[in-house]
Amino acid sequence: MANRAVKGKMPTSPTGTLNSTRHPWNFYWFKDMLPVSAPPCRKKIEFPPRQCLFSFKQCQGFTLIEVAVVLLLITIILGLAIPRLHGQFFSNDLGRTTRMIGGLAQEARLSAMREGKTYGMEIDPSQHHLRVFRDEVLVDGSTKKTSSREIKAVKIPDSVTITDIWISGNGKVRGQVDLYFSPKGRADHAIIHLQDAKGDQVSLVIEPFLDRVKSVPGYLDVDQ
Repeated sequence: MANRAVKGKMPTSPTGTLNSTRHPWNFYWFKDMLPVSAPPCRKKIEFPPRQCLFSFKQCQGFTLIEVAVVLLLITIILGLAIPRLHGQFFSNDLGRTTRMIGGLAQEARLSAMREGKTYGMEIDPSQHHLRVFRDEVLVDGSTKKTSSREIKAVKIPDSVTITDIWISGNGKVRGQVDLYFSPKGRADHAIIHLQDAKGDQVSLVIEPFLDRVKSVPGYLDVDQ
């Protein structure tokens, strides 16, 4: 063996270094000759220390001043944003009514084209009522009767008023109005004028061959 003990020579370790801690004639000197498994190398990852916000010294956590400043900034931002969001999403009945009527008109037009049946939208300004219906032909013996089947009914908020409805060929109408959507996608050309309690006005324009209902701020008067 390469590391066999020789008389008169000091035993060496497997790495080749002289082992002077054991006497060459000691019976237990061979323990130092056995290979020793080295532990796995685990390199410790060290991150650079964080710099403080208001000083250049190294710190391990947030200071009370830093936390107080962040909370103060969040409070100021929320105080400025919440009133605007509340006024836009919770108190703006005119905007929600505009989107509701436009969505129902678009849904009625698409349903008429998909099902091949005539759809209608009944608007009653005095009752703050809006209803979507579908015309159906009933055969009773030799006679045919047309009846309307209600599809959806919604309530217009009391703070929103339908001042009048302009219909092509009929002019301005202030009472109950029925707008129709044919299976070919054609709709009655109409303009619905809305107004809220603050005096803000919006005009909804329903085009004969356009799917999207156009919303125009203010009162759109086509007669002028």
